[in-house]
This record gives sequence, structure tokens and C-alpha cells, in this order.
Amino acid sequence: MTNNRGYIYVLANSAMPDLVKVGKTTRSPAERAAELSKVTGVPTPFIVVYEQLVDDCTAAEQFVHTMLQQKGYRESDNREFFRAPVSEVIQIIIKMPNAQSSNSDFEEDEDAEFFSNEPDDELDEFVLHDEDEEQPDYPWLALWEMAEHYYDGDDDYIQDYEEAMKLYKQAIKLGCLLAYKKIGDMYLYGFGVSESDKKALDWYKEGVKKGNYYCYTNMAEVFWRGDKTDNFHKCLKLYFKNTKEQPNEMIEGFYYFVCATYIIRCFQWDMTPLAEVIEESCENKRSIILSLTRSIEGAKKLLVVSQDTHEIENFGEYIELHQKALKWVEENL
Repeated sequence: MTNNRGYIYVLANSAMPDLVKVGKTTRSPAERAAELSKVTGVPTPFIVVYEQLVDDCTAAEQFVHTMLQQKGYRESDNREFFRAPVSEVIQIIIKMPNAQSSNSDFEEDEDAEFFSNEPDDELDEFVLHDEDEEQPDYPWLALWEMAEHYYDGDDDYIQDYEEAMKLYKQAIKLGCLLAYKKIGDMYLYGFGVSESDKKALDWYKEGVKKGNYYCYTNMAEVFWRGDKTDNFHKCLKLYFKNTKEQPNEMIEGFYYFVCATYIIRCFQWDMTPLAEVIEESCENKRSIILSLTRSIEGAKKLLVVSQDTHEIENFGEYIELHQKALKWVEENL
């Protein structure tokens, strides 16, 4: 893997009032400032206003530039100059994902050498809990929500897949994992783009690499469409495994998938569910039975009051499918 550790810097120049230059370097920001100051036509030198060490300076620069552009601060599309308050630029850099907590390569905790690493179960309960801790502030949330509006065409928005795609990609630059799945969906179903299982799979795979394990559920659908049943089950198994071993509140907060859905989908697609897939889930047999039972009871109540022949037929198929899934759970789990 390429080492892209470096700095994000903010430079100012007295000859350019109200403008700051935001860029990246794998060297010292002071060296970069000196280098730029030597350029003919710059009457006064650049000074380093702020610098931040990061693991991936290219990704960090892209994040900061996108945030500043969204706020309307970019002076020119092909330049690194922004007409923005220095304090606001610094706050964006401080809050960006994966920023190093210190500009030094040394450990920040000076007291570490005085504390034992030995665990003590009796003391585990004596910890501070911040009850007033704020909910995560996702810098991409506004872009994501706007993209969703254009995708669905809800409220006062006119459905526009092209605009949605553009906004999803901008949200990704700000660290939005959810957008990988939505772009994959657009290619999977041909929403605003040419339908392509391959491109859909590419986006889902990238989403998984970045940490959006929910993309596994859509990868499963791609493999089902291609009659790759082994990969279908494997993807769902990996999804359940990740929800248990590496739960991500951001992902779970926007998407939800349960074992019952997997079992039903298998029967719906004329496949036999695999018990070992369910074993990777954090759900137990009782919760799956409860979920299926409630769905059956709810459908039966609606079936009683329905007067529509087509609707009655659909409810009947729904109940039959869930009863089949329930029987399988009772016999195999």
C-alpha cells in the first residue's frame, strides 16, 4: 500500500487579503510555503497559518476542498485558493475523518508510562459516561439527504437521478459510506444510468472495502441474478458476520436487515436457506420466530378486512411464504 502520510496546510499571504491556500504535502508545510514564496510575481511570502498531520493527505485534501466548495468558498475550480474565514477552514480540518489528534509523531498522553496495562474487573464499572454526548455530526449528511430527495423525487423535489448521482459522489468525498450502496443500486436497477450488474458489483465491493457491510446484501442480489447461488449465501453470511463482529452505528442507523428476510428471500427465489448463514447473525431462533409470527398475524388481520380480490391473493401468497419460512426455522435452527 502506498504511504501517503503527510500534511494538510493552510497558507496566507498579505498580498492576497481574504484568500487562503489549502493544499497537501508529504514534506514540511514550511518548506512548501517557502517554495511557493519564491515564485515570480508573488510580492510577499506565504506563511503557514495551520497544519495537520494525516494518514492520507490526498483523501484529506479532497475532503476539505469539497467541504469548502459546498460552502461556496472556492475562488476557482482549478485552484487551491478559497475566500473563506481562516477559523472556519481550520474547524473543517480538525473535524475531518481520520485526522491525527496531534501534529506530532509522538504519543500525546504524557502520563501513559505511569499507568498499568493490567486489567482489573472490579474497577471496570468505575468509568465516566458523558450523558450529554452529542450525536455524531456527519459532514456529508446534508448532501446525502439532498441526494435522497432527488433520488426519490419526494417533497418539492423533481426526481433527477443525474443530480442524485452527482450528490452521492460528493458525499463520498466527505466520508459517506451509505452512498456506495445507493450508486450500486442505480446501476443494478438502471436508475438514470445503463443497467449493469458489473458496475453495481464494483460499487458494492468498494462500499464493503470502506466499511459499509450492508453492501453485501445487494451483492447477494447481483449473484442471485447471475445464478451464483454459492456467492449469494456467502455474501449474506459475511453481512451477518460483520453486523456481529464489527457493528457500525452509522450503517445500522440508516439500513436494517434481519435473518427472517434472508430466509423468506431464499424461498421466494426457490432456494433453500443455509443454517450456517444464520449462525453468523447476532439474532437467535426465538427472535426470528417472533418476527415471522408477527408478520403472519398482521397479514391475516389485513386479509380479513380486505375487499380487493388481487390484494387478497397477494396476502395469501405472503402468508404462505412466511409460514414456509417459519416451518423451516423450527425444523433447522
